[in-house]
Amino acid sequence: MQPNILKELFLDINSLGVNIKLSKNLNRLLGTSVLDLLWHKPNNFIERTFHDNSNELIAGEHIIIKVAILRHIIPYKYTKAPYKIETILGLRKITLIFFNYNKFFLREKFALNKIVVLSGKIEEYQNKLQITHPEYLNVEPSQKIISDKKIIYGLGHGINMLQIRKVIIKALNKCPNLDEWNDKKIINNYNWPRWKEALSNLHNPRNISDVFLNSNSHERLAYDELLATQLTLQIVRNNIIKEKGNIYKNNKNTFIKKSITNFEYELTNDQKITLKEILVDLKNDKKMLRLLHGDVGCGKTIIAILSMLYVAEAGYQVAIMAPTELLVNQHYKNVKEVCANININIEILASSSKNKKEILNNLKNGNTHFVIGTHALIQDDVKFKNLSYIVIDEQHRFGVNQRLSLRNKGHKVDMLLMSATPIPRSLLLASYGDIDVSTIKEKPKIRKETLTIVKPMKKTTEVIDAIKRAVNNNQKVYWVCPMIEEDENTEIANVEKRYKILAKIFKDKVEFLHGKIDPEKKEHILHNFINGKTQILVSTIVIEVGIDVPSASVMIIEQTERFGLAQMHQLRGRIGRGKDKSTCILLYASNIKDIAKQRLNIMRSSNDGFFIAEKDLVLRGGGEILGKKQSGQEGFVIFNLEAHKELIEVAFKDAENFYNNDPGFNSERGKNLINLLYIFRKKNALELIYSG
Repeated sequence: MQPNILKELFLDINSLGVNIKLSKNLNRLLGTSVLDLLWHKPNNFIERTFHDNSNELIAGEHIIIKVAILRHIIPYKYTKAPYKIETILGLRKITLIFFNYNKFFLREKFALNKIVVLSGKIEEYQNKLQITHPEYLNVEPSQKIISDKKIIYGLGHGINMLQIRKVIIKALNKCPNLDEWNDKKIINNYNWPRWKEALSNLHNPRNISDVFLNSNSHERLAYDELLATQLTLQIVRNNIIKEKGNIYKNNKNTFIKKSITNFEYELTNDQKITLKEILVDLKNDKKMLRLLHGDVGCGKTIIAILSMLYVAEAGYQVAIMAPTELLVNQHYKNVKEVCANININIEILASSSKNKKEILNNLKNGNTHFVIGTHALIQDDVKFKNLSYIVIDEQHRFGVNQRLSLRNKGHKVDMLLMSATPIPRSLLLASYGDIDVSTIKEKPKIRKETLTIVKPMKKTTEVIDAIKRAVNNNQKVYWVCPMIEEDENTEIANVEKRYKILAKIFKDKVEFLHGKIDPEKKEHILHNFINGKTQILVSTIVIEVGIDVPSASVMIIEQTERFGLAQMHQLRGRIGRGKDKSTCILLYASNIKDIAKQRLNIMRSSNDGFFIAEKDLVLRGGGEILGKKQSGQEGFVIFNLEAHKELIEVAFKDAENFYNNDPGFNSERGKNLINLLYIFRKKNALELIYSG
């Protein structure tokens, strides 16, 4: 039960006295509670200098000034032109410029001859001073005006800086004084402030260094979040492995041996080692919790399927959960091929499944051995006869609660997590604690190196000529359109625009694909592409995982500056799966930044996913990789991998030592740590603590 002292933190934002419209906008931007506001940290602050002498003004400076309104310059003829207001300070005129303006508001606030106090960035244009979108300060011109600083927050959904600042100050006033949950030695070693003081310092920086990720207050809060995560991992892992697992009796690996004899190629050494590691776990009487990760195309799925056959041979059911129906269908195809000469009943369960009632009955009575599904697997009406093994693919797209929900549908269930992205060690420890890890680096000999070419967008004509040659040679081509963050409609528009351009040249050899197309149509489009009816597939990143077309040997990714390294590498992994040499062409805008150039050089020079993952970590930082941008992941809000890397090991050891000595959280520190788990919403850990 939530401690009463935390009550104010979990109240709705509207409890702070904000109006309904602002409350809804804040909900959309940040979340619903007071605590969500507090986690929205500022990203900068500006020193604003007060000037009463126009001769002191320097272009580029952030200023506070008191000016008189001379006249309004209204754009009657061109409605998209800016609205200008001419003001005067001393002997110099300063023009205020407004785009997307409300003229009634401007006329009221900036009435002729009125004296107003403004803040903004002074600029010089054609020897004239101007400020674009100045901030109107509610200060009486008669009172003393002083220089100050302005805290800068990320904005959106029509919320302005003044609104968010006011509401965050109100949220800070709701913060309780909580007893310290951190070890005194750690606090003293890093000279950290208390939790409430750290939050206050975060939102009221005294100087620019307080905004940096390595400030004392930021470090303190990052450690709190890391510790809450590590405690959760300790609790969940302990809960999984403390029970005895199922013992798979009378198992002679007949299914695995029978399946391997039909392979066209021999397993790599890495695959053999990894399969052995998993089978040793399954033969053990403890429940398995293992992560299998490796480069794209290294053969992880085959190993997962072979381990599933081991469990199925002993008479137990197995479930694979994947994030998309495309990936589910690809897994179904792979499982069917591997199990072609073995008597295994396989079903798909997804939102589009038509015979759902029959599928559910077969799962309940044990007629289905393998089920492959999306989130549909964790619905209440899904019941198994004897589920004993689950495989979670693209595991970072599922939260801990979702993984546990599926595990709880069976008895003594073993769990294998899979990631198609190689995970650096620091990221592994931060996200998974001391989970058992199997790594596949070696690729099957049939996989060929992909040639990567980098070209500017202005040379698209040359790229289209290359596509013509590929099409004439009966090769298949992917064209991936830019990823527009948080704007799926724009991505779809880009796909449709590129499709129309290519369709004029290649006619009915082109089709397009994106996430909003219904599953049946997707299947039809992919069927046409796989079977050669079409040769060019224009798509969003929906093809990143789950599509395996060996005859596809050319990929074009446009506006690559919008992609991270790992994502480009994942996309590139869709080709090079067949006998033909493959080529990936990366198109970039002419004005790309240095970091985008570095990404392209790395992609051009390497096909090694582990090398690329490490470089991606350095270039992007842990915040983007671990944060909310990863769909469905229970991400970090304060902790940043690069800035706070040294804290990972400290938090891991602290959590491990504490939990080994006080698994019931009964000590004084344990009770305080329960507050910490609530603050970071570790619901799954809290439930396990309270259930014993």
